[in-house]
Amino acid sequence: MQFRRRLDHVHPFCRIASHTEGEVRDILLALERIYRPSFPELNLQQWTGSIYTWLTHPLLDPQKSGRVIMDHLMKLVTTALQWSYLRGERDVNPTHLEAAAEALTLRRDTIHLIDADGGNQDANARKEGPSSESNPK
Repeated sequence: MQFRRRLDHVHPFCRIASHTEGEVRDILLALERIYRPSFPELNLQQWTGSIYTWLTHPLLDPQKSGRVIMDHLMKLVTTALQWSYLRGERDVNPTHLEAAAEALTLRRDTIHLIDADGGNQDANARKEGPSSESNPK
């Protein structure tokens, strides 16, 4: 099946929807190589079991398939790496991994403001509600 897909001109590659724990370990190894210039002591493979457990949480794996979605894996790892980088660490901090996993599961519907200046003005306007001028009686 995969060989036939590679001959297809429209969709030449097979799309893998989710990954086993062994595949997650291989992906983490590849990410270690990619992020090595920024994190010389990076060792993501040691967290494979924890990451796999966090990402097969019932909220992230409602079908209980026991497989990890690539989007969730990348969000968790890149978020933890960003937080570690901001602190000037040479390896990913396990507390950052756990906090990123918590953000994916418990606070996944939270919207984060990117532009703090414009966002504060908008938030203040929403708290005040509509002005009396906009509602003529």
